[in-house]
Amino acid sequence: PYQYEYFRFFEEARAEVHYPIFSLLPAFQKTDQFPLVFDNDPHWNEAGHEFAAHVLVNYLIENGMIAR
Repeated sequence: PYQYEYFRFFEEARAEVHYPIFSLLPAFQKTDQFPLVFDNDPHWNEAGHEFAAHVLVNYLIENGMIAR
């Protein structure tokens, strides 16, 4: 029941901070890439880290935070 608790925390924090908080959850939910976590551990494996890096760099470029 608490699997989304971190996301709820950061969603609430968006109104309190002076910098953007970007959620990777929608990208992970939409992708058909698999597996992105270890078999017996919810942490990202190498492919998960690579996926997250691509999503994040695209977000930074699209929002003018870094140049392409």
